[in-house]
Amino acid sequence: LLLGVVFLFALRRGATWGAWVGVALGLLIGIEQPHALGRDCLALYLAGLFIGRASVGLDRGNPLVQVGLLFAGAVVADLVRVIGLAPGDPLALPLLFLRWVVPAALYTTIVWPSLLWGFRRVLGQKGWMPNAP
Repeated sequence: LLLGVVFLFALRRGATWGAWVGVALGLLIGIEQPHALGRDCLALYLAGLFIGRASVGLDRGNPLVQVGLLFAGAVVADLVRVIGLAPGDPLALPLLFLRWVVPAALYTTIVWPSLLWGFRRVLGQKGWMPNAP
């Protein structure tokens, strides 16, 4: 779910902010799991960079665009993690993609907007995300 924080910064501030927030959160993950330090930093960095660059020509205030960017960023981040965990067999990668990447990306895409919507409803605001510029 830390990808959601990277997503918000990349969408509102751009690719540079998204990438740096991804690196910072990847380092925080590394405190808990030191064996995955570089993999998680790279995954969140690339997701922040991808979301920030992909959102340049799009309507960032449109919820469908936001959900699509969140799903694509989650696929990028989880694909980097799976490639780091994949065995030496290149034929195992499509199976790992279908078994781990797609469900994890769907989970992030469903849970993150739901949490944001719930928090904003408690605060008395409309919508599921603050309007992006």
